[in-house]
Parts: sequence; structure tokens; C-alpha cells
Amino acid sequence: MERRDEQGIRLVRTRNYVGRQTAFYASWLLFREPGHANEFLRTFPRFDIPNRLEGLERDGQELAQKVDERLRRGGFDIGKLPGEQRRGIARRFIEADEKLEDLARHGEELQLADSLRTDWMTVMENYGRSA
Repeated sequence: MERRDEQGIRLVRTRNYVGRQTAFYASWLLFREPGHANEFLRTFPRFDIPNRLEGLERDGQELAQKVDERLRRGGFDIGKLPGEQRRGIARRFIEADEKLEDLARHGEELQLADSLRTDWMTVMENYGRSA
């Protein structure tokens, strides 16, 4: 990415209160030109929050379907297996369940970031109009 002048991109730091005693601190890049923002997101897709939310949702649905299918087939039924195999199957079920919880928790964090992103975009657009 070519270097932009300081007037074209600004770093904005915010403190956002979530609930009574929780603050969410964030740093945002503010681009004067929408094309620069789009170029940045193409170059660094990990900062494209809406795209990441879609990916997390898709991954969570796929994993949940796999776990549900295996449950329907009895793939986690350890009652009929010898003792040494039980632990491995139980571990795989717990790992899949923890992964689903992690995806959900990460999705909630990204949804909060996306909500704050939208709010701050509105604030900055209104500020730009009044300046």
C-alpha cells in the first residue's frame, strides 16, 4: 500500500462504555477517501469486521451441523465402547463443544465491535459535515 499523507488517514482512539462498569477501548483508522478504506481492507482483510462475522457464522453453523449429525448417528455414544476408546470420543465431543462456545464468544465480541464501528462512523460523518 502506498504511503498516504497525514491529512488522508487519521488514528482515532475511543473509550466506549458497555454496561455500567465496563469500557471497551478501540483504535480506528479514519480515511478521508472511501477508496483508501476499501484498499486497506483488501490488503488487510482481518480488519474487515462484517466479513469476519460472516466467516465466523459460517464456521459455527458447519461445526454445529457436523456435531449434530454425529450425535444423530450415535457417534458420541460411549456406552457400547471399551474403556480406552471412551476417553478419546468424550474428549472429541468436549473439544467440539468448546470450539462452538469459542466461536460464539468471538462472534459476540465482533458484533460489539461492528456496532461500535457503525456508531463511530455516524459520529465522524456528522462531525465532518459540521466542521
